[in-house]
Amino acid sequence: MPIFGRLGDYYGRKPFVITSIVVFTVASVLCGLANSMMFLALARISALPQRSCNRCA
Repeated sequence: MPIFGRLGDYYGRKPFVITSIVVFTVASVLCGLANSMMFLALARISALPQRSCNRCA
């Protein structure tokens, strides 16, 4: 997670926050559309890094 803070300092925090919100929203929609436990688990796993990025930025 420290890499997100360093990249945020270098490139600016706003692009990281917007990107992480969009990707997290898409992953959440995929969780809602899941029709199997495996797809749900993969969608949840894909949502975790973006959630972490939102906290650091």
